[in-house]
Amino acid sequence: MRIFRAFFIAAFFAIPGLASSATTSPALDKAYEEYDNSNFDKALKLFEAECSKNDGEACEQAALMYEDGEGTDKDVHKAKDLYSKSCDLKDGNGCANLGFLYENYEELKGSDTTIFQLYQKGCSINSALSCNNLASVYQDGVGTTKDYAKANTYFQKSCDMKYYAACSGLGYLYDNGFGVEKDIKKATSFYKLACENEDSTGCYNYGLVLNDDENAKVEDREAAFHTGCIKGYTEACVVLGEAYRDGLYGMDKKPGLSADYFGVACEKDDINSCLNAGELYLQDKEKVQTGIDMLDYACGLYSDEACAKLAWVYSDDTYTKKDLETAKSYIQQANDIDSDNELAKKWTAKFGKK
Repeated sequence: MRIFRAFFIAAFFAIPGLASSATTSPALDKAYEEYDNSNFDKALKLFEAECSKNDGEACEQAALMYEDGEGTDKDVHKAKDLYSKSCDLKDGNGCANLGFLYENYEELKGSDTTIFQLYQKGCSINSALSCNNLASVYQDGVGTTKDYAKANTYFQKSCDMKYYAACSGLGYLYDNGFGVEKDIKKATSFYKLACENEDSTGCYNYGLVLNDDENAKVEDREAAFHTGCIKGYTEACVVLGEAYRDGLYGMDKKPGLSADYFGVACEKDDINSCLNAGELYLQDKEKVQTGIDMLDYACGLYSDEACAKLAWVYSDDTYTKKDLETAKSYIQQANDIDSDNELAKKWTAKFGKK
């Protein structure tokens, strides 16, 4: 089975947490120490104090805390001002994160051209994050003309600076022949590099190229998808769930493991995975309640199929104590979501009117 390899659904990235650069002042080191000890209010005051002395990195870190609401109320406008100051002080990650804010918060109203210019500026002062995001806007033609050759150039620059999401981006270009000659061998090497450094998209794509390689070891496929899954790429969890359920890609059927991977994807609000996990857990006498909980969660996500399945679960004593009133409530939810659900119709025909 061939699955189209993934690229970044959200093309732009922001730094997810605070990390000090290689060289910092004692005052900034103290701010990081307070942050690491979860003393967020103290850390924020120290970052802001250093920012007032025109330390660009301190401004960026204070901005991150305002953006995330750590040590203070969440305030994206304050974060914007601090990122802007950071960028003006030649902190390239500040430029990248300001662009990310404009991309993701409508109230800030940043134009595509402004976003492009910020990533361009950040990359020019050697921010790997900015170079990655600049490559993405060239790839997608956001704020500039689409240019795969330039996307390749900036993904390469970012990858060389050990920003491994960019290595995955390079793999994608070589995988599809965008701006470069199609080269699966090179694509695989870049995906592998990204995955070895725990980039979730890289791991997912590395797993897919291994699935297409009949000589690849099953354990390498499993490891790639597993890392992608635990690092947050939902579809990697789904692939493993399907593989262990159906015996795909040389993997043995392992219903319990399949349910667990579908369960991880369910926690990320993948409704079909909730349904799959629920059905599999129902077959395990020790995990029936987990199965019911998964289906209930999917029902709460407006899955009429999950609501209808739960009605059947409560209609006899196979899985849990029979409770027709609870069953009726789930049928009502299913009908409220989709009055044409076949399972709900069959239940109504057997147990009573809507």
